[in-house]
Formats: sequence, structure tokens, C-alpha cells
Amino acid sequence: MNTSIFLLIVLLTVMMVVLIALTVYLLDKLRVLESSLISLNKLDFRSGRNQQAATTNNLSAIQDPYFYGLTGQKLWQVLEANADSDFTQVEIEEVRSRFIAVLSRALTIIKDTHPNQLANTITEDSDGWGVFLRTLRGSITVWIPVEIVSQLQNLSNLAMSSTERELVNESDKIVETIFQRINASAAPQGTKTAIAQSLTI
Repeated sequence: MNTSIFLLIVLLTVMMVVLIALTVYLLDKLRVLESSLISLNKLDFRSGRNQQAATTNNLSAIQDPYFYGLTGQKLWQVLEANADSDFTQVEIEEVRSRFIAVLSRALTIIKDTHPNQLANTITEDSDGWGVFLRTLRGSITVWIPVEIVSQLQNLSNLAMSSTERELVNESDKIVETIFQRINASAAPQGTKTAIAQSLTI
């Protein structure tokens, strides 16, 4: 009996020590949290937003290095000519596959843009439209010839007056034209279909 009472007293003492230690630990963490909140309240978040905007603008000025410095109409011309004295055929093929990867985004932006209300990411000239896109590594301008731009814009009108099948056929034709022009006819049919389907949504 004495042994069980002794064990009970020892167990209660250990539990009290653990509870006291836990209370001290939690109070210390609460104090640290409180001082952190006070420090945060003293910060000027408006200057942080300005710094973030400046960082974002700097990132958008950096060209995606995976396009080897090609962007805009020059990029389209190199892909269409399938040759350039400054680039090897391997580099052109790499750029072509990367161009195809961002093409869907650019085409969708053009299709959804009203000609009288151009987005600030679009530049327009007499030969075509350039769509500014951000990538994980920087930015790129995807340039599309004016005749393809007008075909893309006609898709919106077609969506209101045609059947779904006619709309799909027209978007398939547009994508096939682009792939022929940039010498990518051998690209997988699934890639072409995915881009065409993104235009019908």
C-alpha cells in the first residue's frame, strides 16, 4: 500500500513538472508571437507592394532564354523560313517546340480580344499582332500574321451563327495553317487538336 501511494505521488509530481514546463513553453511562444505581430504592424506594406510591382516589371522585361533571343515577328520569320544564319537547325527545332507550347495561350488571347479594345499585352502593326506572354523563365512575344488574326477573330462570330462541328472544323483549319507556316506539320496530331479545342471554348 505504501508503495502504491509513493508511486502515485511520484506520478503526480512528474505530471505537475511536465504541465509547468509546457505552460512556460507556451507562454514563451505566445510572447514571441506577440512581438512578431507588433513588428509587422510597424512595417509599411505600401512600399512592399511597390517593390513587388517593380520586381514583376523587371521579370517581364527579361526575355525567356529558351527562345535564344528570338521573339515577336523575328521568331515567326525564323520558324517560317526554317533557317537563319545565327541559329543551328537544332536550335530552331527547340524554339519551334517551345513556340508551340505557348501558342495556345496567344491564340486564345487574340480570339477573345475585341479589335477596338486591344489588351495591353497585344501590339498591333500592319503585318500582324504580337501577344506578350510571361513564362517561368521570363517573357516572350508571340507574333501572329494579320490574316490568321482575322480568322481567329471570325471564330467568335462563327460561334454565334454556326454549329459546333463547323466551329471545330474552322479552328482545325486555322491551327493546321499555322503549323504548316511554321514548318511543324509533323507535330503530333494530339497537340494540334488540343490547341484547336482551346479555341472553341
